[in-house]
Amino acid sequence: MRRPKKAKAEEKKEEETEESKLEEAKEEDKLETKDDEKAEEEEEEVKVELTAEEKKLWFRKKEIPDLSSKDMSASYTKFTLPTKEEGCDSVTYTWLKEPKCQEYIQKWMQEKKMTQRVGDLQPSDWFKTKYNEWNKQLSVWKRKQADFKDPARRRAFLAAKKKEAAAKKKKEAEDAKKAAEEVKKDGEGDEDETKGDATEDGKMAEEEKKAEEAAEPMDIDVETLDPFVVEDVTDVGNAQPLFSNFTFEDWMLLTLRFECHLLCHAFRHDLNDPDRPSFIASHLGFYYQKYFKKQFDLKAYGLTETTELIELVKDTVELTATSIFETQLSEDTPLDNFVRLTEDTRRDRQLRIDSGDESAKLKLQRQQAGSQQFQGNQAWTQQQGKGAAVNRPPAQPQQPSRAYGGGPAYGAGAPKRPAPAEGPYMPSKAPRTGYAAPQPYGGPPRFGGGAPGGAPGGAGYGSAYSRR
Repeated sequence: MRRPKKAKAEEKKEEETEESKLEEAKEEDKLETKDDEKAEEEEEEVKVELTAEEKKLWFRKKEIPDLSSKDMSASYTKFTLPTKEEGCDSVTYTWLKEPKCQEYIQKWMQEKKMTQRVGDLQPSDWFKTKYNEWNKQLSVWKRKQADFKDPARRRAFLAAKKKEAAAKKKKEAEDAKKAAEEVKKDGEGDEDETKGDATEDGKMAEEEKKAEEAAEPMDIDVETLDPFVVEDVTDVGNAQPLFSNFTFEDWMLLTLRFECHLLCHAFRHDLNDPDRPSFIASHLGFYYQKYFKKQFDLKAYGLTETTELIELVKDTVELTATSIFETQLSEDTPLDNFVRLTEDTRRDRQLRIDSGDESAKLKLQRQQAGSQQFQGNQAWTQQQGKGAAVNRPPAQPQQPSRAYGGGPAYGAGAPKRPAPAEGPYMPSKAPRTGYAAPQPYGGPPRFGGGAPGGAPGGAGYGSAYSRR
């Protein structure tokens, strides 16, 4: 059976369509292959270059560390390289040889020592002794300043000083006289002895007079004296201390000087680690709290950076190029030297202020005596809850007053009686000093005769008070 021509034409058309589709698919595959080849060529052309710092790294830095900061600071000093003595069959160093690895771990440990806190560090008895000595001496200095500013105390001090100087001179004169008598030659006549005694007595009188004159207070301007030349900082010569012009800012800076000085030496003394002689600036608050048991606040000095604080006491401590605290004074520095440094800085600051330099003015905050107690009470209140009130017993309703024995109170019922013109008791000329002891409920009446209303007869209501 022959197929119609129309069917043959359709089959031929379908075959041509399939062939065209196959050709288009082949062309698309060729285009995709070309694109992939171009992309591969472009990827091959991009070269990754490492920086000099990245080339020096042997370990990839992670965003999350393997150990917490607390665990690292407590254990990193015990890190060592593995050895055969620990039970290892063999130890192979693939990247670097053993000496280089040992050098690397030592360097890493040294860097950690300068950045990690010593959490288990505790103040030693040496520190406590030094700090107690400072507090006692500071109290003596403040009391000396208060005594000098009080005219009565100053006069008493000058009188005592004058008397002491006169007694000292007199004793010296007597010692000189005794020494002269011992060296007298034998065989001198009585007349010569009498003349010698008279001469010695005259000399003693003159010396006593000079001693009294020398004991008179001298007119000294403390501002003209070199602080580092004054022998006694509590008395420059006229009972005036070198720190007589100190204000609360100067006392705060004096304390800051010594505390920073003592903290640096105590850290070195108590840790006893040659590789870590001091600490970095960011750890100042941590060690200050650990040693002095109080919070270190830069705002109290009107500052926001530790570098600005060090600028105030740069004659005592300084920061190195690596931000490490370093003290300028030796461990056995006398406490008086801190007063001399503070006085010298005060004069320089005052000179700058007088010349118009506004930046020389300090912005220190005066510390209130009861501020710590207030903060403690405030913290306790916050623990009870925001806005919580202190628990107090509910207010009791006020009961109407009643007289002892159950009767009505005096003047509560009947109208008041007019006071008699002449009563049995005269008005008291002395003020009342106290109240009589209260009588128990239900006891004998305190007012005259126990009559309600307190009749003027009998004991009278005046006996309820004790009078002189």
